[in-house]
Amino acid sequence: MTDRNPVEIFTSKSGLSNNLKGLSWLLGNEVFTLFHLVLIKILGLNFPVIEIVFIRCLTSSVILFPLLYMHRNDSSVMKDIKLNALRVLFSAAALTSNFFVISKIQLSQVSLIGYLRPAAMSLIAIMFLKERPSIFRWLIILTGFSGIWIMLAPDNEGDGFIMLIALGCVFFGSFSVILQKKLSQTMDNLSLMIWYSFGITLITGPFAVTLWKVPSMREACMLIATGILSTIAQYFFINAYRYAEASFLAPMHYFHIIPVTIIGFVTFAEVPSFNTVLGAGILLSALAILGYIEMKQNNYVSEKEHAKEP
Repeated sequence: MTDRNPVEIFTSKSGLSNNLKGLSWLLGNEVFTLFHLVLIKILGLNFPVIEIVFIRCLTSSVILFPLLYMHRNDSSVMKDIKLNALRVLFSAAALTSNFFVISKIQLSQVSLIGYLRPAAMSLIAIMFLKERPSIFRWLIILTGFSGIWIMLAPDNEGDGFIMLIALGCVFFGSFSVILQKKLSQTMDNLSLMIWYSFGITLITGPFAVTLWKVPSMREACMLIATGILSTIAQYFFINAYRYAEASFLAPMHYFHIIPVTIIGFVTFAEVPSFNTVLGAGILLSALAILGYIEMKQNNYVSEKEHAKEP
């Protein structure tokens, strides 16, 4: 689906119906994502993150294997091998660094760092696509990053290292998303999921074996559950954007911070610090302004294209 003006979305009955259907899928994704997040936080305290990533993706691969076998004659799975391999590398780096950060800082902080991805993607566009942003847009992007700096407030070398890993996670994830969008033009969702799960399993396997810690039966079930939950969450996420407008769902992601903060407080006794609240305010304000600027630019480009049509 192509993005439309928000007014058109709500004035169209069919558009509203599809958006509500997409929203219901997104809410399902949120539920499974939150359970997955809690398990990662608990497991990250006792296991090497690379082992968690490996078992999670191995479990997803086992779930997807029957579908892969059913589509074994489908040549589309093997399209753009080099680009898919690059996406898998970035995804593996993003997932591993994300799990590491989850085990070290509050869940609310992890969620807020994830909001930085639009600013990171704008920065990537500036560096690699040679876009020429205004000074104002530069200031907004830098303000967003300063919010993360204030939120994590590195007081010692260890804190600074965690912040560096967190920012690396954002950029790795952003590169992965950009590559996925390009690949999605020629590949279906199943092929993308197969590459993601099987690829990361192969990459992380040797490292996981080297650092392997034998889990108990209960811990093994929890590790396997991360793969099941993430696979279901991904399925819900794909369907959400299949039905709904991206511009309709985008603001909904900002509500993710509310249940994450509550779960962090109830489950792990995490109380957001003043720096977290201040940094969050700066970050979210900057992203709201950046989102408004990009929406205006997209509308302007769309209007120019319509004007050129006979």
